[in-house]
Amino acid sequence: MKPVVRVLGRNANHVGDLFELLMKELLARQGFASFVRNAYKTGAEIDLRAAHRVTAQPLLCECKARGRRLDTNAIKVFFAEWTKEHATDQRLYAFVISLSGYSGTARQWYLELDAGTRQQFALLDSDDLLRQLEDSGAILSAAGVVELLCQRYSLEHVEDQWLSYSDSGLTWMLKYRTSSGEHLFTIVGPKGETLPTWRTAAVAKLLRRHVRGADFFGLDVRRKVQIHLFRNTAFSRDDLAAAIGESSPDVVAALAHLAQEGRIVRSAEYYSLSHDVVHFVNAAREFLETDDAVAFASSAYAQHIIGLPALIRYIDGRYHLEMEASEREALVGLMRMSPSALRYALFTDSARSLRTFAHIQEIITNPEEKAQWLTLHRLSLLQETLFRAIHDLTSEGTNLSEHLGSLGVKRFRIAARLVVIGNHWKSLRVHSEHNIAIAQAGGDIKAGSLISYTDPAEFHLWDGLLNLEAEEFGRAERDFKEALAAAKKAGDLAKTHAALNNLSLVFMRQKRWQTASEVLAEVLDAEPETYTPYTNMVICLGELGLRDEAAAVVRKAVERFPDAEKSAVIVQFRSGGRPPTV
Repeated sequence: MKPVVRVLGRNANHVGDLFELLMKELLARQGFASFVRNAYKTGAEIDLRAAHRVTAQPLLCECKARGRRLDTNAIKVFFAEWTKEHATDQRLYAFVISLSGYSGTARQWYLELDAGTRQQFALLDSDDLLRQLEDSGAILSAAGVVELLCQRYSLEHVEDQWLSYSDSGLTWMLKYRTSSGEHLFTIVGPKGETLPTWRTAAVAKLLRRHVRGADFFGLDVRRKVQIHLFRNTAFSRDDLAAAIGESSPDVVAALAHLAQEGRIVRSAEYYSLSHDVVHFVNAAREFLETDDAVAFASSAYAQHIIGLPALIRYIDGRYHLEMEASEREALVGLMRMSPSALRYALFTDSARSLRTFAHIQEIITNPEEKAQWLTLHRLSLLQETLFRAIHDLTSEGTNLSEHLGSLGVKRFRIAARLVVIGNHWKSLRVHSEHNIAIAQAGGDIKAGSLISYTDPAEFHLWDGLLNLEAEEFGRAERDFKEALAAAKKAGDLAKTHAALNNLSLVFMRQKRWQTASEVLAEVLDAEPETYTPYTNMVICLGELGLRDEAAAVVRKAVERFPDAEKSAVIVQFRSGGRPPTV
């Protein structure tokens, strides 16, 4: 199967214009600029003129997208123009590119030119164009696209493949035969990526006459159907079509192919995803290498399957690890948090792990030493997935805040030490720590925002707020006491008051009203800069039944802070009701 290039347009003139535009884009990638299309000089028409941005080397290009091979006469006309201009500027490079190739006589005429001429005047064909597009990074190779799609979408028996260029840009077309004998063709982007339905439909319309006997199947509809089912339980065909905004026939085709692969199951008129581990692994292979990786990993479907003992047994057996229960639990946690950790555990090559296990069993005879090596081997996958999870958690390109929040993660810390020793390096030792807030906790913290802790008191205050929100009261009490000590040492009154007030919240949340009031008394004696400690004291005294003392605190609060009149605690207290608790 040799891939070809087709330029798809409304008519011959449109095809010619598109081919010139494609060559302009390719040459721009190679450093050329100052393009002039359909340039005329001394009666001859040149499709493209350009000059290199760095060297200023001039270039002439003749583009032919005809259905028949180019003959000698057409080449000689262009060669004559190049010869004339080359006499003036010997740096001038020129080439003819013909998608349909060249006649035998044209090839023979060209080969009879001297080697020096052929270095500056070239004949290029479809194969040359594919190679240059690949080298410039504009496309993935033909073999690469086939391998990618066969692996990701389980395509079978690919029979034909074209690179097309149209108003919709570069696209790959693959014609294949399913296991049931049905002939289909699909269209993807230049690097094998899924394209929106409207874009593939436009290209498919232009391709119809070239792909007779095969029906078009859009991978984007397949993708949308699965993503919708990842997030939900079961849907009817019509509900699915309405939910994803695609036509019923396209949805029916996508459901049929997914059912044929075993990905989905049907009950009456409703479709849902198969919970078989093999089908989950196939779905993960399709989505974890795409922009939908987070959507897949965070879906209710993936979160459920990741927690199944069958999946962990599959992974454990794949690497021959024999993990302990706590290690399996840790691995599940990492895979639930991080798409990269899940991808690594499912798909990284297991050969090295299996070789390592075999060598340990065969070579090491001392029982204690063997046990130590087997422990290291058992933990190897967990350590590798941890590194992938750290990458996802700290990468700007992977936003996991919403996903982590849905898992109930309120914060995470990453501590690391890097030690480098080698030639020209005496020693480099770096210690670093990240502290990230995921959910709102005792204050207005935006999801995924980095908490600075250059100020030790501020660092411990944030720690305390997050632990307080998670109702980890022992840790929160310790954090606020450490913040209090650091603030007092630095002479920072504002943070001292904040630490005391937040410490009182720890006791108030536990209904330890007396202890909380004693802490707040210290704040009020120092006359804080906000009225919050006063209203917290009103709550404590009210819960202790000391209304007269609470009334005195209300008077002092309003005297110092007139806005305190509007606080819900004071309004409720004055109305004779019980002040709201924290």
